[in-house]
Amino acid sequence: MKILLVEDDLRLAQLLTRNFKREGIEVRHETDGREALKILLNSSFDFVILDLILPGMRGEELLQEVRKKNKNVPIIILSAVEHCESRIRLFNLGADDYVTKPFHFDELMARVQSVLRRSSPEKQKHEEIVVGGLKIIPKMRLVYFQKKIVNLRPKEYSLLLYLARRPNQIVSRNMLIEQIWGYDAHPLSNMVDSHISILRKKIKIRPNQNLIRTVQGVGYLLETD
Repeated sequence: MKILLVEDDLRLAQLLTRNFKREGIEVRHETDGREALKILLNSSFDFVILDLILPGMRGEELLQEVRKKNKNVPIIILSAVEHCESRIRLFNLGADDYVTKPFHFDELMARVQSVLRRSSPEKQKHEEIVVGGLKIIPKMRLVYFQKKIVNLRPKEYSLLLYLARRPNQIVSRNMLIEQIWGYDAHPLSNMVDSHISILRKKIKIRPNQNLIRTVQGVGYLLETD
């Protein structure tokens, strides 16, 4: 899943980005409303998290412009305003949900999943990632390897899901650190290597043959063959 997060509060945006990435969700962050509109009209996203008070263009105006262009991407509004009239107006303009600040991330994640179920129930129900003997069902956080369930810890799951969404694509260690552990993680840490080592033991094809390959000096890739 790929989310566009439009939020000018950098501290909140960093926190949300880190948490979404830990759920295996790709995030693009934008602080300016006008720039976010350009991105939305020229790129594809599964979801938008939109703050109302933004530089360049207010969130309400951005929502209007997106719906005028017949973009049906689900949009959740973030706002500190609790007035019923404001919520009704935004729903009438095409917002799919409205979350009042401050909020807990688990609540926001539940709202995202709820809106996605309503907007594309069949896709959410049947979404599976099948690659290299792996089958991952993101909605249920289930992982099968060679038809057997694999028990993974949260970081192991997030790491494997990130690689599985990019089969045969080299992903750098720094990118994995940023996406799975967040911006505060130390780039020289061996946590990626140790987690890759654990994953290899859990999804080993046969001795001396691993599904996750090291590309020396570059990063890792999950091979389909």
